Amino acid sequence: MRYYYKPDGFVLVISAMSLVLLGYLWSSAGSLSSISFWIAMLVTLVMGWFIVKMPIYTYVDEDVIRVQQLFGNTSFRRSQVTLRRLTDRDLTGMLRSFGSGGLGGYIGFFQNAQLGRFYMLAVSRSNLALVTTLEGKLFVIHFPPQN
Repeated sequence: MRYYYKPDGFVLVISAMSLVLLGYLWSSAGSLSSISFWIAMLVTLVMGWFIVKMPIYTYVDEDVIRVQQLFGNTSFRRSQVTLRRLTDRDLTGMLRSFGSGGLGGYIGFFQNAQLGRFYMLAVSRSNLALVTTLEGKLFVIHFPPQN
């Protein structure tokens, strides 16, 4: 079954502000020097990457958990992972190592004292679960409360 999650207000504001800034940057592209043009191109590519990796929904059945992204997905076999529900307390002190803390959601590598280093794919900080693979990799994803 598919579970969709609404982005929180912070994600919506940061995403909108980023797109407005990007529009302004490219509206003045005609007056940019060569170096400024390539910086603008790099910013566009980085922002595009986070939009492409934005989670759309979580699909859950007896065998698979799949986080569908705008392009591609991240999948887990239920038999090969452990799940643990997360609370706001588990995410206290969360620092972004590499990724987006607002543009398109919370996407990328984060760390904190409670969980250590983990990869997060979420559009809000509600209904989250920690997925631990057999290899010890940690992922934070949206997961429906009743499963």
